Amino acid sequence: MTSGARLKQLLLCGLVLGLVGCKDLDIQTDGNKSEFRFASPVHLWVTFKGAAVGGDATVRWRSDRQGDLGSGASLTISHLQPGKHSIEVEVRQGGKKGKKKRTIRIVNDAPAVSILEPAPNRRVGVGTALRLRGAATDTEDGVVPAEALSWTSSLDGALGGGAVVEVSHLRPGTHELTLTARDRAGADGRARVRVEVTNAPPIVTISYPADGMTVPAGMQMRLRGSAHDPDARTQPQRVPGARLEWRSDRDGRLGVGEDLTIDSLSPGAHRLELTATDEFGAIGKKTVRLRVHNEAPTVRIREPGDGRSFSARAEVRFVAEAHDPEGGLDEGDVVWRSSRDGTLGKGRSLKTDKLSIGEHQVTCTATDRHGASGSARVRVVITNQAPTARITSPAAGTTVLFSDTLTLEGRGEDREDGRLRGDRLEWTAVRVETGRSHGLGSGERLTQRVSALVERLGFGRYELRLVATDRDGAASPAATVALTVQNRAPEVRIGNPTAGTTFTAGGVLLCSGYGQDPDRARLLENAEMSWSARRVEDGAERALGRGTRVEVRDLPAGTWDVTLTGVDPDDSALRTTATVRVRVTPAAPVTTAGATPATTGGAPAAPVSGLSGLLPGP
Repeated sequence: MTSGARLKQLLLCGLVLGLVGCKDLDIQTDGNKSEFRFASPVHLWVTFKGAAVGGDATVRWRSDRQGDLGSGASLTISHLQPGKHSIEVEVRQGGKKGKKKRTIRIVNDAPAVSILEPAPNRRVGVGTALRLRGAATDTEDGVVPAEALSWTSSLDGALGGGAVVEVSHLRPGTHELTLTARDRAGADGRARVRVEVTNAPPIVTISYPADGMTVPAGMQMRLRGSAHDPDARTQPQRVPGARLEWRSDRDGRLGVGEDLTIDSLSPGAHRLELTATDEFGAIGKKTVRLRVHNEAPTVRIREPGDGRSFSARAEVRFVAEAHDPEGGLDEGDVVWRSSRDGTLGKGRSLKTDKLSIGEHQVTCTATDRHGASGSARVRVVITNQAPTARITSPAAGTTVLFSDTLTLEGRGEDREDGRLRGDRLEWTAVRVETGRSHGLGSGERLTQRVSALVERLGFGRYELRLVATDRDGAASPAATVALTVQNRAPEVRIGNPTAGTTFTAGGVLLCSGYGQDPDRARLLENAEMSWSARRVEDGAERALGRGTRVEVRDLPAGTWDVTLTGVDPDDSALRTTATVRVRVTPAAPVTTAGATPATTGGAPAAPVSGLSGLLPGP
């Protein structure tokens, strides 16, 4: 094909490239290979219908792993990274472009690694120098250099780099030693070998105390011992004192060192153990048996004498002698306790005025620092006199009204406590007639509305009581005063008829009036007011009705005393009356038909109306 025909094809392809890409565009490699060794040259070129693209086109190459690779219709590269690459070529010509992709693979083998020393499953003592030797080759690189070799331990981590490494610091245990070789492409090859580092525990000796010794409690103890490590890194050596620990199965950790002095051991049987730990944690032990003997303290109470009595709030002094055969008994080791009040305090001497009322068994107990104790006991009795109460107001025999406010004043005295606080004074009101009572409160001075008292207990005779209680709970006899809450009789008044009224028999007599309870300041209800009449001439009596207004039509001729009775709402036996005298004249004779009826003495023929004068004035 001539160059002109080839150019014509490219131009035609360029038109198609701008639309759908050119199916005749292709990426070529030497031998049409798709797999290459790492670091070997890769020759790439682009063709159109099998012919190489000319230099008048712009060509760019790109890898999805490494990005831009370069330009030109033909490209040779040797730095492609191992792995799969999608190579893309872009061809531009005259403003048109086309693209083509091809997948190639860069192959890189990991190095082959060999461990020459140590032999597998070798056992060495801790601290023994161990030689590590190895080598590695690589398909692409050849012999892997020493600087690309590194050694690690599964227990101790990194050990160093190079073909030969010597270590003597491996800790005891089973190590998996790994030699890692890395080629230029970053591929790692590994070889592993397992070795065991052994460690024998230290050998421990206790020189003092001897096994089975008995010592008195409180005595300072000197502990001496040593230990040797049989497989130290260089040669058997003495274990440092900082790695020697003394313990007791009774007292726990005692301290560290080859020579240790402790203040004392607790009484009883001990199993002393000296533990030595080498630098790698191996532990050696030695034990001896030891007994610590302890005598209990002795106690004698000097004060007070057994069975003594004291008044409440009086200060009671307790004194004891306490001695410990081993010494070292402090004031805080002597404790006083009461069978009633619990712990009273500490020390050989104690004063208190807080003992409760009653009989106490007081025990003095001395406990030494090893837990042994001795005690003594004494009996004391605390007595308490009851307080007294006195009412200073109101005076005995006082009479009060429903509307009054009553002031209560009193005080309480106690031999042990002195004048008692108001909250220890309790007031009570008792109605004598019923025996019912009501608590009024506490204090040296109280005010009490009489109305509130009446609402609870009613009118009548009362007994006010004051009881004082001291702080130990003893109560005084009640102080009392008599008091009367007076219930005043109701007030009644007749408004109609007026005294001297005269009317004719058969006419209507209007009776109207009112009643008032002076204590509660309210008018009487209809049921609490009743009307009656009594004829003067013969004593005949008539009930006229109830309420504030009554109409009477059948009162016979004669002189009548009309009475209004008011009943107290709190006491039906308490009544008040008001009476007026009226005269009823006989009716006139019956006249013939058509005659004019006679009047009844000027009395109204209809009921008296109007309420003027019935209610009290201001």
